[in-house]
Amino acid sequence: MSDKNDQQRKPFIGFALDRETLETIVHAVKGLGWGPQNVLYGDVDLAVTNLKDVPTPQRVLVDLSTSEDPLADLEQLANVCDPGTQVTALGTHNDLNLYHRIKDLGVHEYLLKPVAPELLAATLNPQEKPGAVGESDWGSRIVAVVGAAGGAGTTTVATSIAWMLAHHEGRKTALLALDPWFGTAAFNLNLEAGTAMVEALQDPTRIDSLFIERAMAAESDSLFVLGSEPDLRQAAAIRPDGAAVLIQRLAPEFDRLVLDLPRCNAGLLQGGLGQASRVLIVSDLSMTGVRDTVRLAELAEAVSPNLELGVVLNRVGERGRDQITEKQFRRTVDRPILAVLPEDPKTMAGALSAGVAVPAHAPNCAMVKTLKKQWTQLTGSEARNRSPFWQRLRRSA
Repeated sequence: MSDKNDQQRKPFIGFALDRETLETIVHAVKGLGWGPQNVLYGDVDLAVTNLKDVPTPQRVLVDLSTSEDPLADLEQLANVCDPGTQVTALGTHNDLNLYHRIKDLGVHEYLLKPVAPELLAATLNPQEKPGAVGESDWGSRIVAVVGAAGGAGTTTVATSIAWMLAHHEGRKTALLALDPWFGTAAFNLNLEAGTAMVEALQDPTRIDSLFIERAMAAESDSLFVLGSEPDLRQAAAIRPDGAAVLIQRLAPEFDRLVLDLPRCNAGLLQGGLGQASRVLIVSDLSMTGVRDTVRLAELAEAVSPNLELGVVLNRVGERGRDQITEKQFRRTVDRPILAVLPEDPKTMAGALSAGVAVPAHAPNCAMVKTLKKQWTQLTGSEARNRSPFWQRLRRSA
């Protein structure tokens, strides 16, 4: 038997259970400069057999697709891994509770199959950013907005931020309504949604410049919206990694991305959070909002530990909606509250009726003033509050 400490540790070994997964892993490790000869067919049992008498490579990838008890198999693998080994698992179980339990074991990441090579490479080696964007450029480019309570106004906040990035900062901005069935961002802006979002999530590999040009609805020269309103009678098979791949392919085409994330689809939620550099959780002052703000924050921090996270309290002051005080919310949630937006049904209804974003309809309302005041904390951008030159000309005409 070899002494495991007498030999130099290799950078990687991976185990796949099907040809597509094996080819994906090979593609990812080639891009990282690691040899494909260390990608093998086999399950966790083969991984344990191969690793028990040799120094564990620095990174181990296992496929849990056929595992009847993923947690037990991972514990078995842990018994033969040297301290400090980074273990990544692939699987087909789209279960948020299982994800948390796997992470609690010390597994680096659990990814749903099929997984894109770019996402896999970035997971195995976090120094490799998806989309080949430098760290200084990636910065605050992707802001994810997710609601902790139904009716909290998540889409209103996401749409307002995207509109202000496009019109106040003059950034080329994409707003992704990542609820492919009931997203309302395009509807709120009086834009045709079509079925583009569903198509993109079904097969994100087909997204190219031509697809973006045809599929994204233009609100203006600087704001583009990708949404969907499919026929609910037709089932749509969404790829588990669809959101992550979609975001990776869109990111190089835009200065800023704003994600309006659904909270009731674990795959899309996790995929969006994993790509964001900043997450805003929108909540009201309800008990449900408190509970789910904490749950969403824990998920975001687990998926992407280095992201910036904050809470936006919205619809504050609405009769019958405020069940607790702001002080109680802050004490329980224990996350930074970046903005407190008052209930203003008249302004919201007016913007919806006009088919425009709230900042376009009521630029001096309390909500917009608060967003401007907290702009850097909310988006990571320096507050410029300056319309592009062509827009100033249009206003003065």
